[in-house]
Amino acid sequence: MRSQPGGSVALILALATSLAIGCERTPTGEEAPLIGASARTREATKAFRHSGAGYAHEVASVAIDYSGMFYSAPGEITVLMKNLGRRAVAESRVRQILARSRRRGHVRIVVAPAKFSYEELDEWRDRIFQSWEAARQFVGLAIDERANKVEIEVLPQADQIQLRSRVIALGVPADAFSIVAGSRTRENADTTLLQRHRPIRGGLHFGPTGCTLGPLAKWGSDTVVLISSHCSELKWSADPSNTFLRQPYFGPAWGREIHDKNGWKCHFLWWDRCRKAEVAAYQVASVDLEQGESQRYAFGELVRPINRVSGPGLTLGSKKIDVANPLVIDGVAEDVIVGEAIDKIGTNTGWTFGEVTNACSQRLVYVANSVPVDHGRYVECMVLTDYNSKSGDSGGPVFIYNGGSSVTILGVNFGNYNPNGDAHAEHTGIFSKISYIRLDMSAAPLTFFPPAGGGGGGWQSHSATIIGPESVRPNASCTWSLTSTVADPSIEWRVDDEPVGTDASFTFAGAQSFRIDLVVWNVAAGAWTTASKNVSVSSEASECFIE
Repeated sequence: MRSQPGGSVALILALATSLAIGCERTPTGEEAPLIGASARTREATKAFRHSGAGYAHEVASVAIDYSGMFYSAPGEITVLMKNLGRRAVAESRVRQILARSRRRGHVRIVVAPAKFSYEELDEWRDRIFQSWEAARQFVGLAIDERANKVEIEVLPQADQIQLRSRVIALGVPADAFSIVAGSRTRENADTTLLQRHRPIRGGLHFGPTGCTLGPLAKWGSDTVVLISSHCSELKWSADPSNTFLRQPYFGPAWGREIHDKNGWKCHFLWWDRCRKAEVAAYQVASVDLEQGESQRYAFGELVRPINRVSGPGLTLGSKKIDVANPLVIDGVAEDVIVGEAIDKIGTNTGWTFGEVTNACSQRLVYVANSVPVDHGRYVECMVLTDYNSKSGDSGGPVFIYNGGSSVTILGVNFGNYNPNGDAHAEHTGIFSKISYIRLDMSAAPLTFFPPAGGGGGGWQSHSATIIGPESVRPNASCTWSLTSTVADPSIEWRVDDEPVGTDASFTFAGAQSFRIDLVVWNVAAGAWTTASKNVSVSSEASECFIE
């Protein structure tokens, strides 16, 4: 447990409270009111903080009585509703999500009643998260969609009776939350020795911190590889300019960090720091940054360990790789569903798989000791699983295995935790998901490479331009098209990060300003490029027509 302020410090806190309580520091440095502010401001603050919460908030936005969903059996998803009369809208949106995220196979949807809506649980979770007294005690805070409750995870020695009284005093119904013993989240950052491999693929071991490479991606105009932040030289901070990624551990220097947020100030008096995801990005180079040796990368590919094992426990996957048959990323899923089968690759435990146990848990991941009170480092939304994850697995890719060589990328492995606070329990995995990684890296579009032809490493530089209006009238249907140097391309259009089309043009009507992102590629030629356009919405804009 972290220390509590006392003595003269308590007087300082009391005086400061009259000036500062009710505010938090947002990522932009602006102050946003907390509990006790007007309902409108409170809702705006909540919408900002959870703008990337994914499927749950997407369904709840169209079906207000939606309460959660989870895999209840293979090929079956249970959708919970506070009011079964609105089930059709929720069921329709869930089917759209399944189709959009390219999850394979037929899924049966079962609708069942629940006592609380997801939005009610989300509001109560926010109250607990913002409470000074409650925040000093939990190590994990999540919505348990199966149980239809807020789950508060505390250290075994915590006073659960006292905490329960404090949470009820916040206005949270006694049957809307549960308190369980847990453990602090631990990063996996020990070294594991693996051989040099070219081309470089996601899932390989790297130095100097001894973690696992995540997927390669395009971030704006930069080509990057994603890793866990604590696998960088300085976690939650910019690395020195002479610090490089290497593969193998003492191999060529080919990556330099260009993203690793310090987070924004949060909680009471802004003593703690929060982030959307625990992920850093390194810009990759075509030559060794020290010796000039040429480097090759297999964009859109992951290494394939020769065997795949399930669940937590002592069973480890192999570190031996099937070099001739890598895994190929052919889809991206922004979010996960409780009970869904997922996989991860790490350089200690290999290729392991399990199920999602919680789709969005607010986690205390680090504690920085200082006076008068320790400073916590919190990640706003991490996915809890039961796949095996141990030291050296941090940063590895997390995905849905579709069979054969096909995978759908889900996120980046962080580390592990012990369910139920059992210090002797086997380590189960926890990761940052794509929707929150994109929020953390919102300075530019983040897209994931399709496979390069000929076994990888064949990416070539190309260009694309979006043709169409930059300003449109509210709700007016307009058309945008493209020109590109990529021959016979595959195309994906996105509006505010939502897929909207795969043809050479698309038509869209927006009520407010939006961003168009375009991805163009040719798998056989190893060609890839992106383009973006910001479109404003104004009643003064010129009229446009559907072509």
